[in-house]
Amino acid sequence: MSAEFAEALVIHRRAGRRIEFLSIAWTAIESIVGVIFGVLAGSVALISFGIDSVIVLREAISGLRGQPCTHEHRA
Repeated sequence: MSAEFAEALVIHRRAGRRIEFLSIAWTAIESIVGVIFGVLAGSVALISFGIDSVIVLREAISGLRGQPCTHEHRA
């Protein structure tokens, strides 16, 4: 692997992690707002949407933990 390619890979992985963190923050807010307003409105559909967002949030965090941030080669 060339040095230029390795450097580009590290830059793109860091950008991807930033985007993933933004997505996690957005989904966390979405889940909290969905559940709170669902309870206040008495809407089962809105509560379910909030709970679904919690599941998506859990999957996003699990996926993030599996991504290496460096350019180390894994066998």
